Amino acid sequence: MPHFAYCERVFLHPPTTGKNSYICAIAESSQGGTNEAGDYALILADCHHAIELEFSLINPTEREQSLAKIDTLAEVVNRFRDALHTEAEAIESAKD
Repeated sequence: MPHFAYCERVFLHPPTTGKNSYICAIAESSQGGTNEAGDYALILADCHHAIELEFSLINPTEREQSLAKIDTLAEVVNRFRDALHTEAEAIESAKD
């Protein structure tokens, strides 16, 4: 059975909505760097669709690409979050 450096699933809507959207992050332990072939994945799901993004650490090239992929994803999500907050505030202000 694999050991995990990180494993978490978080639902994105309150349970009372009945919506099954979630994010699941899985990072298998490399066991001190001795296991290069672990599973590293990010799963994003909404009510009707799910995508799984894989992040291989099997060799130096794939490690570099996987780290660039997660860094880019985090940057874009953070910028989108900022834009969403700004637009929500603008909509609220326009209603006053």
